Amino acid sequence: MFFTSKRISAFLSTGVLLFSSLPVTAATLSPGVYHETISTTVGGYPQKVNKLSIDVTNPYAKIEYGVSNPITTRKTVTNLSKEHTYEKHHVIGAINASFFNFDDGSPVYLLAKNDQIVNLGNVSTNFNDYMYTPAAFGITADNKAKVGRYSLERTIAYNGSSFTTTDMNRLRSNNELIMYTDSYPEEKTRQNQYGIEVVITKKKKK
Repeated sequence: MFFTSKRISAFLSTGVLLFSSLPVTAATLSPGVYHETISTTVGGYPQKVNKLSIDVTNPYAKIEYGVSNPITTRKTVTNLSKEHTYEKHHVIGAINASFFNFDDGSPVYLLAKNDQIVNLGNVSTNFNDYMYTPAAFGITADNKAKVGRYSLERTIAYNGSSFTTTDMNRLRSNNELIMYTDSYPEEKTRQNQYGIEVVITKKKKK
């Protein structure tokens, strides 16, 4: 997730903390974007916390998410910031906000942009896992921040029948129904000969 500015460089990569008031010690990175280093103690151990705050009402600053292309490419936040900086669009703050699957490099969390799911992510059935409860952070169309739980039902309907998909845009395992979209980073699904694949195309009007 990126903090961006039309005037000054800014970038935020995955997580944002928003506050209604700012301490006098916060440094201004660009109009509406502030940085503060906080010293605290967690579990008896001293910790340093870097906090980025953004005024979402400022017309020159906004929050964006930034990913590698292809999405499974692992890059540092610094390199992603440089790649997403161009004329009149400068990254000034970046936060790493997702884990990655070791097998294929895909992000663990749900990613969506412009009402389109880019990465479905994982939801664990183990109560002790960090993704047992599906939750997400996002920015609404009117530039308001929201964080909370979500529910998602994935189905494919055809000719009166409906099928629940297991996941999307990842390698298929036994007895799974995987949906692939144009966000899949590979040219082919990279599956073996033991599965069945169906290509869905949009019917052209005559």
